[in-house]
Amino acid sequence: MSAKFDFSNAEGIRKSIKSVCGRAATLQADIQQVALACLEHTINHGDWTLSRDLIEGISASKGVKFSSLKQWFEAFMHASYTEDGDGNPVFVYDEGKGQADISLEQAKVVMWYDFKPPKRDTSKTLEDIRDSVAKMLKTSLKKGKVDEYESDTIMEVFATLIEAREAEAENMDRKTMTAIANELSGKAVTTATTTH
Repeated sequence: MSAKFDFSNAEGIRKSIKSVCGRAATLQADIQQVALACLEHTINHGDWTLSRDLIEGISASKGVKFSSLKQWFEAFMHASYTEDGDGNPVFVYDEGKGQADISLEQAKVVMWYDFKPPKRDTSKTLEDIRDSVAKMLKTSLKKGKVDEYESDTIMEVFATLIEAREAEAENMDRKTMTAIANELSGKAVTTATTTH
């Protein structure tokens, strides 16, 4: 059932805004309480279907951002929200985790609508960086931004770094690797500028 609003003047619209905002805050707090009850039920009974039902119900209502709720459950249940072989939504616990790993106390501290999942590790290995640079160089070569000699020189720097790392992995410290990289990149820059 919708609330009755008076849009005939500014005061009526202000009251409507206050009403909507108040109900939105109440709804968010209510969802938090229901979500915590769902987690507690999972801890006590091993049954996560109530959490699934809440996510699906919020998703169907289209008025609330359900992705934050889904991520909140995934984090505190140590599980992924996915589909089974028949396309039904299910929680699959992370490897080595289960209902005993759910921390209701931690979940109480984090409001579902404020939840931000941990950032993914985007660090790359030297080989990953080399592969990315190789793709960029290929594109730059086609567009005439670099020539083959420059491209080959840059790739030689990576090959030398990787080779040096593998040959002396146990004996070489970061300072030595940095010195080699600086020397090689200086060589690449010098070579590239002297040939043009």
